[in-house]
Amino acid sequence: MSRQKKTLFEVKISGVPNGNKYWYIIGRPNGKRIRAWFDSEADAKAEAKKQNSQPEDYGSKSFTLSASQRAQAEEAIRLLTPYGLSLVDAAQAVISPLELASKSITVRELVSKTEEYYQAIVDRNEATEGHLENLRKAGCRLNAAFGDVRTSELTPSRIEEWLK
Repeated sequence: MSRQKKTLFEVKISGVPNGNKYWYIIGRPNGKRIRAWFDSEADAKAEAKKQNSQPEDYGSKSFTLSASQRAQAEEAIRLLTPYGLSLVDAAQAVISPLELASKSITVRELVSKTEEYYQAIVDRNEATEGHLENLRKAGCRLNAAFGDVRTSELTPSRIEEWLK
């Protein structure tokens, strides 16, 4: 029968130092041996205690989810698995458009900023008043159709429908 490998870290002292360090911790948290050397027994014990508490802390975090949240997570994982996606992938797919929407402005704000920009161009004699007037007319039509719509929600098909 094979010997069971210990996953927790233990403090040990070596008969042969590693450099000038005699104290070390050894453990196999993921099946692979990890050793770390220390100047004193106290340092080694402190690190072993820290390393040994990490899996326990991680496991206890799962209890912060309610039963409903755990059930929803399990269902989400079941739905995403055939597509090779994780819960994080799904969350990022949902958050990305929301972040875009929060950064976008309304068409009314866009028209106003564009008019200010073109007024500065006219003031520098780089465009005529006629260009600015045409822009204002187009801006009025856009405001009438899409004034409070966020630019992130304005799609080519929506504009094409409006142009018909």
